[in-house]
Amino acid sequence: MMKFKLLAVVGLCGFILGACGVDNTENKAQETSRAALVEKDSSKESEPKKDSKLVEKGELLEAGQYKNDNDLGKLELIKIASPGNQVEVAPNVFVTFGNVKIINFVDIPESFQETANAWYGFEGNQGYDLQFDYTVENKNDFKIDNAAVGKVILSDGEQIERFMYSDETLQLEAGSKASNQLGHVAIPHSDISSVKFYIDPVDFDTYDSLGSQPVEVKFD
Repeated sequence: MMKFKLLAVVGLCGFILGACGVDNTENKAQETSRAALVEKDSSKESEPKKDSKLVEKGELLEAGQYKNDNDLGKLELIKIASPGNQVEVAPNVFVTFGNVKIINFVDIPESFQETANAWYGFEGNQGYDLQFDYTVENKNDFKIDNAAVGKVILSDGEQIERFMYSDETLQLEAGSKASNQLGHVAIPHSDISSVKFYIDPVDFDTYDSLGSQPVEVKFD
């Protein structure tokens, strides 16, 4: 009888010890899992948060968005308007403006300031650039010339003549159009509410002006 009790006690102890071994294994696994989660959360917290206003690819389309450029420094979108309506600026000559933007160029590297002056007209390490894209359509039965934005007048009365047309078409055949015209001009500041764009098309053969009216684009 005593031998049976002794075996029973030994068996019970073995069961308890075995159970304790399982519990210890489970506890260690749980602790390891918790440690891994804590480490993962810590690594997330240590990662720098991405600025929602930074645009690494694509266009700047919302005020406050910006890009970083090795040559031009920081480019921040100050204002944008997207009218999209077609306007008859001269008899049978129609213009449609897409995006009109004011971009602030900041911290232009000294090594690139001379080029920025030649390209954009900036002085020093900062400047404001008025950028715009538009389409011009000639519905006349004759060819026209001077079919690009020649000057702009800001809402404060500042008048700025344009002389660079690298991405714009000046001449349009009868019944043709030029899409995705890209233009820009340096402006002295961004504190404006609207811009008037002037296009003065002329008859290609006679160079007589067709008469024209400006297109006004307002910022919200």
